[in-house]
Amino acid sequence: RDSPEAPGHTQPRMPLSWCVVMADSRPYATSQPLQDWQQVARVNEHYARIHGYGFAYSQVGAGVSWDGKPKDAPACVHPDRGSRSAAWCKIPAIARVLLHGVGGRPCKRAMFIDSDAVVTNLTMSIDDYLDRARAIGDEALAGDEGSSPWSVLLSNNYWFNPDGPCTGLLYVDGSNGGCGILRSWWDARSDATNQRHPWEQAPLADGYRFRRELGDRLRVLSTSRNWLQSLPAAANEAVDPFVLHGVKASYGPRYGRILAALLEAAASIGPTVASQPAVEFSRLNATFAERLFASSAAARCQPALPREGLEAAGDRGIFASGSPVTTQSRALPPSHTHPNGSAVAEGGRRACWAPAWGLAAAAAAGEYTCAPHCEAWTCWRAHFEDLRRRAAHDALPAPLSAARALIYSGASHRAAGRAALAKLVDGCWCGMGNALVMDSSAHFAKPRPGKSPVGLWNPAYFDGASDYASHWAQVAPHLEEHLASRYALFADPSYRGVTAVHLRCSDVPFKRMPMYHLPTPSYWAWVRRELHAAGAPRRVVVFNSTSWGGPKAEESAACEAYAAGVAAFLRASGMDVSHAPEGMSEYETLEALLGASAVVAGMPSSFSFLPGVAKAARGAPYLTPLFYAELPLLRQWVDKKRRAAGLGPNE
Repeated sequence: RDSPEAPGHTQPRMPLSWCVVMADSRPYATSQPLQDWQQVARVNEHYARIHGYGFAYSQVGAGVSWDGKPKDAPACVHPDRGSRSAAWCKIPAIARVLLHGVGGRPCKRAMFIDSDAVVTNLTMSIDDYLDRARAIGDEALAGDEGSSPWSVLLSNNYWFNPDGPCTGLLYVDGSNGGCGILRSWWDARSDATNQRHPWEQAPLADGYRFRRELGDRLRVLSTSRNWLQSLPAAANEAVDPFVLHGVKASYGPRYGRILAALLEAAASIGPTVASQPAVEFSRLNATFAERLFASSAAARCQPALPREGLEAAGDRGIFASGSPVTTQSRALPPSHTHPNGSAVAEGGRRACWAPAWGLAAAAAAGEYTCAPHCEAWTCWRAHFEDLRRRAAHDALPAPLSAARALIYSGASHRAAGRAALAKLVDGCWCGMGNALVMDSSAHFAKPRPGKSPVGLWNPAYFDGASDYASHWAQVAPHLEEHLASRYALFADPSYRGVTAVHLRCSDVPFKRMPMYHLPTPSYWAWVRRELHAAGAPRRVVVFNSTSWGGPKAEESAACEAYAAGVAAFLRASGMDVSHAPEGMSEYETLEALLGASAVVAGMPSSFSFLPGVAKAARGAPYLTPLFYAELPLLRQWVDKKRRAAGLGPNE
């Protein structure tokens, strides 16, 4: 219908929690074969139907004959700013949905998505996606739980301008001033980009990057990285698992395969909610925006005011448009600017932002990027569910898993992680536990000159308990994320509710090193008391790891006897004890310890140390002889080794 307003309804209709909005000068056609933008629209429509959202596709510039005309040709008109290209028309198209709803049903919030951007996780709701962003520390949603202080959220323009917005994917709250921001954006004067790239993004990006025009009412999601530098994404690349931007057939055949796979997946997934979706297709002529904002409904869409302490930019409206996007020296650096636009106190600095040096290679290759004058967000915390799905897609429907594997590397994350771990261990020649201790310390703790990085799991290598605790307090909060993102080592959920007892008896303790000693019998009595006091699970699994290190037959027999004795003691203490399956690999055992609810080390061991410290960081029990046994003999041994190497005593 060629109208900016919805038809009247005599009965109130159930509001839609979200409406997915698309706008393009090209039609939503039903004829075959579908072009790439039509395939994108079909997938996004399916997504809205699956979740009971509204879906509105507006063909803008419907009265224009587009044959042979470029996409910069005028498609909608502003009464004061003149004719504008189709990209600008998205702004009144979103406002129209917020003012009039979809199919007569009001929309609480709207998600606009470009016609070259496609939802790739069809089973993830928009709210779940925003919850994920909050969970991994996105500052745009910090302190946002249980409330809606934001008016407009935008994806970020990584890797072109990582500290600026991309208007190809945005979220608007209809009840919190979002429509007014759209109105001010539409009213911005940007003569140079009315019909030229970057079109409507220029005034909004400039207003945000150079002045923070609207304070924290308009926010940029640092975790919303929808443009990939390579396809499929690198195994350890921090990516957005929700939307892929830049999906065009002209970019190569892989994109066609992705769209075909997503269409197949969309058709196979049924609704996830009971509420009915609403779908609307409209043809809007060039004057629809003027009529929309002149209508009585537009009283609910008054232009937004600039943030406190900032005046509107004269006749250009609220957004300081006209600043060339290449004038990077004027941009407000996030490291020294709060989200509300206020400056950080002199001498201070906001965490998580650093110069985008890593993008300099892209600039050298001729790709547009603001590096090194802009900043990139550095506090990306791995979202384990994303990584698990990239390692093994069994959590998703099979057709969707196949489609996402073309984008997010699929099983290669696990393969790449294991290859990286094998390389680390080979380079260390000191075993997996020691290698990971060295690696995690190097990443997250201050260097310790003169201290052996191999022995940092042992208190004897530190200058007292406080020094030891300080070192591992720096490392512990990062361990689980580091192991998952870098080495594809995930907590095995099947061991949740288990107390894992890791004896590590094979080549150890037969090496006769004081570092690897059997604990005294009183240690196990202490373990029993501590587990009881902590309320640890009574279900116990004993991991003996007897096959590791190629032990001799008599050593293996001794280890089995030791494991049997420990199991008998714990069983007599009222615990439900079983043994881990024989032949578990180091990978499987480490993931089991990471997944357990409590960890007990049967002897000092670097292998169980990191899972144990990760547990302790979350308040779960971790018991080890390191925190029980006396250390004088070990200190004497270390001093002897150091003197023999000409290093002097261990101070």
